[in-house]
Amino acid sequence: MNKKAWLILADGTVFEGNAFGASGKAIGEAVFTTVMTGYQETLTNPNYFGQLVVQTFPSIGNYGVNDEDNNSEHCASGYIVREYCEQPSNFRSNGTIDGFLKKRGIVGICSIDTRSLTRILRDKGSMNAGITDHEPDSAFIEDIKAFSVGNPLPKVSVKEPVHCESLLGGKYNIALIDYGVRLSTIELLHKYNCDVTVLPYNTKAEDIIGKKYNGVVLSDGPGDPADFLKNPELLDTVKKLFEAKIPLLGIGLGHLVTALALGGKTAKLKSGHRGANQPVVDLELDRTFLTLQSHGYVVETPPETAKITHVNANDRTCEGISYGGAPVLTLQFEPQTLGSKNDTSHLAEKFIKLIKIMD
Repeated sequence: MNKKAWLILADGTVFEGNAFGASGKAIGEAVFTTVMTGYQETLTNPNYFGQLVVQTFPSIGNYGVNDEDNNSEHCASGYIVREYCEQPSNFRSNGTIDGFLKKRGIVGICSIDTRSLTRILRDKGSMNAGITDHEPDSAFIEDIKAFSVGNPLPKVSVKEPVHCESLLGGKYNIALIDYGVRLSTIELLHKYNCDVTVLPYNTKAEDIIGKKYNGVVLSDGPGDPADFLKNPELLDTVKKLFEAKIPLLGIGLGHLVTALALGGKTAKLKSGHRGANQPVVDLELDRTFLTLQSHGYVVETPPETAKITHVNANDRTCEGISYGGAPVLTLQFEPQTLGSKNDTSHLAEKFIKLIKIMD
């Protein structure tokens, strides 16, 4: 706690605090999330690959960490908090957040004014930044300015197909194209009697069409969806799946990629939607649901055949699309089973209904 650390933003702003977690330096895009709990799930969310995550909630780590709540094997590049708890209290806890960061190689900084930092990122937008526990020099600052996450898909996607069976019997077989899938997505599909085969991000449509699959899920994941335009074969896969009239569910990045494949356009949000209370209006039900989100891009111009089904209540950006008579549903957020009036699992049920209709 006494070792100094520095956070440097690309605009030249410097915060001095204390180092925790792994020692060294980390460079990435600084983004903030407003979630109050679920810090372990946040750190292991593939959407934060290549990013430095700022927690707006001031105290992190009070209930510790465990071996069950990880979203994936992939992690955020760095972690920024006001303070962290060194002595957590929870019957499930088997470690501290500091130890978790060290084990995962995540560089952290604490004891800084995260309110001031969040205001900067809110007003100026997400930007490149760096954390270091050695006094920063000009070379480090130049590295921050030059940083780009590049193409993260080969790093976060499976290399070979992985079959995940449902304990409920596996009535349906789902192909899931992995752009950086969270375990929660697979678990949600399991609840609806779906066996899931997780496929590499560059799987061809020909390896899916005509096979045993009842439907296809395009997962969420990190990176700029516009990068898919540089890899037209990836968009071609989505277009062919659409044309084959296979029931399709796009989540997060999968939602954005589907729009691109069918002629739409995407855009980057100023500071993104990252939090557990993002309000989304279901236009068909005329109801507002609170959703968990962790993305920085949106569908700016939907394809001609698209019908917007969901919008963000704060900024009216697109959160969901259906495609005419095609068995396709795409969402910017992941449907969740919450057991409350904000439960959005009916959208997963809608995907299953599309499968039943097409069978």
